[in-house]
Amino acid sequence: MGDLNDYAKDAALGLYDQFQEIKSRAGLGLRHAAGQIGEDAGKVAAIINDPRNAWIGTNPAGRISAEGLGLASSLLGMLAGPKAKTANHALLSLAKDLEKEGKSNREIWSKTGWFQGPDGEWRFEISDHAAKLSGNVPRSQYDPAQVTFPLFEGGVFNKNPRTLGTTLEHQALFEAYPELRDVEVGGTGFAGDLRGFYNDKQSYMGLRGGKPDDTLSTVLHETQHAVQGIEGTAQGGVPGLFLSEDFDAIRRGLEDSKRGLQEQFKKDIPGFNYFTVYGALNKKAKGKSLMPFEQKALDDFMVHPKANDYIENLTHLDQLSKLSDEAYGKYRSLAGETEARLVQERRGLSPGERAAAFPPDQYDVPPARQIVKRKELK
Repeated sequence: MGDLNDYAKDAALGLYDQFQEIKSRAGLGLRHAAGQIGEDAGKVAAIINDPRNAWIGTNPAGRISAEGLGLASSLLGMLAGPKAKTANHALLSLAKDLEKEGKSNREIWSKTGWFQGPDGEWRFEISDHAAKLSGNVPRSQYDPAQVTFPLFEGGVFNKNPRTLGTTLEHQALFEAYPELRDVEVGGTGFAGDLRGFYNDKQSYMGLRGGKPDDTLSTVLHETQHAVQGIEGTAQGGVPGLFLSEDFDAIRRGLEDSKRGLQEQFKKDIPGFNYFTVYGALNKKAKGKSLMPFEQKALDDFMVHPKANDYIENLTHLDQLSKLSDEAYGKYRSLAGETEARLVQERRGLSPGERAAAFPPDQYDVPPARQIVKRKELK
């Protein structure tokens, strides 16, 4: 909790007298930040300790590390870091000196262009105002207004696969990170529900395609994850990071059991209607009165020997749904995902607008809620 202690020390010294300065450093101030951490930690503990979740098996929050609830010493930034070929290390040295003098993150940024993220690492921004998709990106045969990324562009045995360098025109980025030119680019394959993804271990970017402007936004988002891999800064992830390894298998098993029970009810209960019974169970749980037809449907259902098994099944599925929603919320709160979305948010800014807008002010997740996930060691 070193970052939190550093933050508390700075706050005690009175470096954040004005609300905007507090906002730029810790979202809503020290008291709120500390309270939010406690609230988030409490939610995790509640999931872990709730006896109703014992049937799930593997702890659904088991992969949430203590560092995930660490408060940033300052806010997350865009885009590049000290390993960039174009990084100004003289200004970085000045930024570190200013930090030692107790200067705020905003003031350091205004003087040097550098600022720290929630992982304590330094960032500076590379403008992507002129970034665009290359003209050689294929168009959809069904809708020429959209671009597409075939899984095997040029054939299965193509020895010259598409790369980021042939997909994205972004001179400043590639001058900073020449190695990004060689990132292989292709389709999303069986993950067609995703707009895109980046696999750091395979140096592969999967893209679904679509409208060119939307696709460019996705490319920049995923490219930021590639930069995070190079710099070793806070990483992105997937919702599954916050679920048990057997979560999907358990849910499939419960869905199969639910369908089997419903087929049995259709055979045994004349006129059985799932929606009527489910609606009646929900209304009863909320203390609401039932319509006569709902009451009859529920009475007929409750005398069946498997009725309680079915209710337990629905309860477990509801618990899984809530856990899934919480996991998605935590996925969006990953510092690496928040950073990548900030790239998308700022991509349309002109150089003048970019210089006037402190990046952390545009965060869509308050820093006290951001979860820092470190890069796994190979």
